[in-house]
Amino acid sequence: MTGNPSSEKKKIRFSVLDLVVILLLLACAAGIAVRYNLVGKLFSRTKPVAVTVSFLASDLSEEEADTFTPGALLYRDGLPFGEVIASESDDAVFTMENSAGMLITYEREGRYSVTGTLRCSLLDTDEGFFFPDGTFLSAGAEFLLKSGGASIHVLITGAEFAAEST
Repeated sequence: MTGNPSSEKKKIRFSVLDLVVILLLLACAAGIAVRYNLVGKLFSRTKPVAVTVSFLASDLSEEEADTFTPGALLYRDGLPFGEVIASESDDAVFTMENSAGMLITYEREGRYSVTGTLRCSLLDTDEGFFFPDGTFLSAGAEFLLKSGGASIHVLITGAEFAAEST
């Protein structure tokens, strides 16, 4: 009697083709991890830090300028951007070149420019400051921020670690 075929153990044999398929699958997985920076996100030990960000918002109406009161929260794409620490509003000043090549400066009545500082929670990396969604923050960057019903374009003029409060 030879025995039941289902009770016999079948040997698993790998060929070179099986090895090639397994290596291709591993290479695809590695490519996906590199493409989406999954390894960096999984093992990142970067903690959010308090950062003081200076800004300039130009050519604002009076209502828009009033949104920059200390303590006001600003949002970008529905996510918190930062809290206004201090702000200063002045009449908007425009500079234009006339036909003779001379620069002419004039104030635009009813329009304002606001400068100030925000406190933001950002990730500190070797490359600079980043928002948790991966957006880089640097001097010269422009963001569309919202507060209440106002949408305001803000130019970032600087960023530094916030002073420790005592």
